[in-house]
Amino acid sequence: VFKMFDLYYYSEIRGCIALKDIKKGTLIESDRTNCFADGNDECLETDYKGEVLEAQNFVKRILSSFFEMSENDQAQYLKLPNKFDDTKSFPQAAIQLKYFESLIKRSDEDFNEKKLKVIAIFATNNFSYPVESYGESHAPGIIGLIASKWQYGVIIKVSQFHHSCRPNTVTESYLEMFEVRAITKIKAGQEITLSHFGASDPTYCMLPLKARQNILYEYLFFICSCQLCQEQNEEIRVETEIGKALREVTEKYLCKSMREEMDILDGFSSSFDDGKESPRFKQYFTENSKKARQYIEIVK
Repeated sequence: VFKMFDLYYYSEIRGCIALKDIKKGTLIESDRTNCFADGNDECLETDYKGEVLEAQNFVKRILSSFFEMSENDQAQYLKLPNKFDDTKSFPQAAIQLKYFESLIKRSDEDFNEKKLKVIAIFATNNFSYPVESYGESHAPGIIGLIASKWQYGVIIKVSQFHHSCRPNTVTESYLEMFEVRAITKIKAGQEITLSHFGASDPTYCMLPLKARQNILYEYLFFICSCQLCQEQNEEIRVETEIGKALREVTEKYLCKSMREEMDILDGFSSSFDDGKESPRFKQYFTENSKKARQYIEIVK
């Protein structure tokens, strides 16, 4: 069973398959959120430290938005990827589902498996976008404007694209609108893919195989078998002892460097608007431009 679009068709098993050759730069999909909620998606994590009532209200908003959708959209939504399906392979998924169930039961006396699936799919596919800047509607792209209110939503069409560590599209959001655009030529019959971490971390695809797969295992509960992962697995299988030693040293260095960079950036994030003018902040980016060039050469 597949759904037809102008440039591709969608199959639950194969993903989104190009119907014709697609040129680099082509806008493949553009749509707005179908199911959304105000609040904080951290409420859906089992280690959430905030108010239980806040988490319950967030779940209620998700369910309310879902049941306001058309019957066709609801049916398509329920076919989207659900990272909590395989509880045998991923015990943490079972723990998360129990947590979702408790939130639903506290906020809705009419608990059922369908509602649990709605929340699980939302937790798998949602993304955030700014909707307000200190009391005013948020206008994207204006330098210095910082969002004070965020919304979380799922776009059915965009969520149908499968993950790849070497994607052939890039995603961009403008408020509740989301675009998928080709970053390389895509041939007819080829799967159209995106990176589930590309928008939040553009360096993700540059990480070593082991680091990428650990991230996917931890956050999305699956073991990636995209083309890049298959190629690198094959390279590892036939590599020499010297090649293995070089790869392991490189992986260790890159992973350590990434952690250090993230720690530094986290130090600026809490007071970004004021911090960006500080000498320490400017020094960081001056030094980092050189480190970035070195990082790319190491990856090559």
